[in-house]
Amino acid sequence: MSLIQRNAVPLVLLLAIVAIGVGAFLSRNPVALGESPQGCNASAVGISILATDDGGQVSVTRHGDTLSYQVILSIPELPAGDTACNYGDGQLSIVLPSGEEVPVAGGDTGVTIDTVSVGNPFSGEAVDYTVNQADATNQELTARAVYSGGVSLSVPEGQDPPEAAASVSNTIKISPPSITMVMSPDTQTVYQGQRADFYITLTNTGGFALSDVTIADPEAPDCNTTIVALDVGEEMALPRCSVVSDADFTNTASVTAAVVGGVPAGTTVSDSDAVEVVFDEVEVGITLRPAMQIVRTEAAAELSIVVSTPSVTSLNDVTVRVTSVGADGATMQLTDCDRDWEVVREASAAPPYTCAVSLPAGRNVITAIATGVLPGTDSPLPEASASAEVQVIAPGLAIVAASDAEMVAGVATVRKGESTPISITVYNNGDSELLNLSVSSKDGYPAVEGCSRNLNSLGRLGPDENIAIDCSSATLEAMTEFIFIASGTAEDNSAETAESEPLSVDILDPSTALGMSQQGNAMLLQFAVHTLTITETNDGDSPLDNVRVDLSSNGIVPLNRAPLTRDSAEYVGGDSNDDGLLDPGETWEWRVVTLSVAGDVVLLSPAAAGLEVTAIGYGTDVLNGEVTHPADVDEIATITVPIMAP
Repeated sequence: MSLIQRNAVPLVLLLAIVAIGVGAFLSRNPVALGESPQGCNASAVGISILATDDGGQVSVTRHGDTLSYQVILSIPELPAGDTACNYGDGQLSIVLPSGEEVPVAGGDTGVTIDTVSVGNPFSGEAVDYTVNQADATNQELTARAVYSGGVSLSVPEGQDPPEAAASVSNTIKISPPSITMVMSPDTQTVYQGQRADFYITLTNTGGFALSDVTIADPEAPDCNTTIVALDVGEEMALPRCSVVSDADFTNTASVTAAVVGGVPAGTTVSDSDAVEVVFDEVEVGITLRPAMQIVRTEAAAELSIVVSTPSVTSLNDVTVRVTSVGADGATMQLTDCDRDWEVVREASAAPPYTCAVSLPAGRNVITAIATGVLPGTDSPLPEASASAEVQVIAPGLAIVAASDAEMVAGVATVRKGESTPISITVYNNGDSELLNLSVSSKDGYPAVEGCSRNLNSLGRLGPDENIAIDCSSATLEAMTEFIFIASGTAEDNSAETAESEPLSVDILDPSTALGMSQQGNAMLLQFAVHTLTITETNDGDSPLDNVRVDLSSNGIVPLNRAPLTRDSAEYVGGDSNDDGLLDPGETWEWRVVTLSVAGDVVLLSPAAAGLEVTAIGYGTDVLNGEVTHPADVDEIATITVPIMAP
């Protein structure tokens, strides 16, 4: 489409003379053809056509630009001595590139062409033209100025004035068709499941309007599109397009467009651009601390959890899920340790947190799993996990102390002044090892040297294991009670102690007292009768068995008789409970009759006599120890038996 306008005021003239044409006078009278009027040279008339744009000049143009054409008639300079003829009248037209002819002077335009002489040109009205690429031939626009019917004003009277005509063409180039494509960003990094986004801007940088603008992108089919038209100078930003990538690649897209009119049919233009896409893997980081801890069954394990995100991108829907697998293989969900965040910003971490959990006895393996979703994707990232171990223990320590002494009525018993052997056994009756074991006497109770000792040299004491030690007390003078303390360190570094049951040791102090007296010297004929009373008293604290009394003389008169026992005929009595034992506080009595004859002493029980009779008592205590002289000084008695004179 063209716009033609006659300007009342012409644009600035002579800014660029594009072309000058020379036309010959043509006379209406054939006779006058080629003849010059008398006194002037009518051989030529000049015409020029000027084309300017809004800036007052033009070299090339584009579809849609506005040009202003103006025609100038002039008389050229002639050789020296020649006088040019002046002209006037006639018709002046501009034939635009579209082929439309526009009169600018003469004829019906209302504008008269006055005298045109050397140095006095005539300028026609300017005509505006909007460039239409359909008017171009081989990318050129051609306009033509035509002058006809000019009449010489220098013809002598009586001569017919010759007719003047001239024409000239003006050719202007149209900028070649061109299109530019820019794809951005030049480089971008994407992560698994994330889309690479591209932005394409097209610009018609040539002189021709374009149609069927088509983008082809083999790597990102989302970018493929067709645009109906793109005007000269028009810039178009296309909607975002994208593609999911799992590797580095170069995305090269191209654009083609058809040129309509003004150039050979089927002419196309094209451009391309390439951008880099860098693929990177993103991982969620998680730490679980401590890596190993030991707690008791009554205590809770405390876990510290930190989730970190990549420094290059934020994450959505970050989750942490924690489970435990016990010693029996059973899985337990530790929901108190689970966490969720809608968004965790890049170059940051989710707030670290702690959680406390109660776990079954034994080895528990804790696993914390974290994941998140990359912005712009729907699928979670690969899971990140961290593990820790919690050993739940129930330590146990026991100590048993016993005496190896004889048991009397259920109580360990030793003789007064003797020591008691002691055996101590330390037991691990828990489910975990014990170390740093030691044994000591309880404060306030007798210390037993050799029983208080450090057992580190024996190493660790495993579950159901025990350690035995033997020691001996100091000499004991009275009933004594011992208590021992076992101490150690459990696997959680806490102290473990145990106290033995009291160990009572009774003291045995056996003792007897032997007595002997005589009655008589009764005379019967030549005989003197004597009665010896013999007693044995238990003045100790142990019942005595195997009690007997042996009688002996000083050797002058031998005595041959059996020891006195409870079963002897001479036994009088004294066993109050008739148990056959000489119990503490009991006194047994025997009576032995002697007879003196002619200076001899005769024991009426089979015996012999001397001047002096000695009785020694014997007995066995509950510890099977003998109680007799000289250990017991009271276990002997001596009496002199008188010998009758003949």
